[in-house]
Amino acid sequence: MQHGNKKYNFEDLQKVGDEIIVKPANIYSLKNSLRLYSKVNDIEYPKSFRFDDEAQGLVKITRTS
Repeated sequence: MQHGNKKYNFEDLQKVGDEIIVKPANIYSLKNSLRLYSKVNDIEYPKSFRFDDEAQGLVKITRTS
């Protein structure tokens, strides 16, 4: 089992309009991991991302700026 930033691959969120779909254990761990990823890559969090609920516990993250 992977923990923290290694659990999610945010590399596909490099450009505006990019999106990924993940199945988080809980939304808090997902947002915390994305916050850490944003800090390391100098991306403004949370203004740069939109979160949408999908079917069966999936979350779609879209890069907005």
